[in-house]
Amino acid sequence: MTVSELVVGGADYRVTGIGYAPVGVIEPESRSDTATARLRAFLTVGVFANNARLVAPAGDDGWRILGDPTEGALLVAAGKAGIDLDALRAGSPRSANCRSTPPEN
Repeated sequence: MTVSELVVGGADYRVTGIGYAPVGVIEPESRSDTATARLRAFLTVGVFANNARLVAPAGDDGWRILGDPTEGALLVAAGKAGIDLDALRAGSPRSANCRSTPPEN
C-alpha cells in the first residue's frame, strides 16, 4: 500500500515512488508557504498518530513496514516529504499516561 495522492487544505498533491522506500517526491512541492506548512503539519500528525515502523533495508531485504500497512504508507509519504521520522519521534516521545481504555465510572 502506498500514498499516491493527497488533498490537504484544499491543495492537491501527487506522490511519486513505489513500495515502502521513502524515495520519491510530493508534487507540486510547494504552492505557497502556507500550503507547504499545512502539508508538513498533516504528515507530522500522520507520524505521531501512528504505531507502525518503517524499517531500512538489511542485507538483501528491501524497505519494509512493521505494523499496519495504512499507517506505514503514511510514514513513507512523510519520508518522501523530507521529514526525519526518527528525529521527529525522538524529539516528541509518547506520554506514559495515555489510556487505551476509557476510565471506569
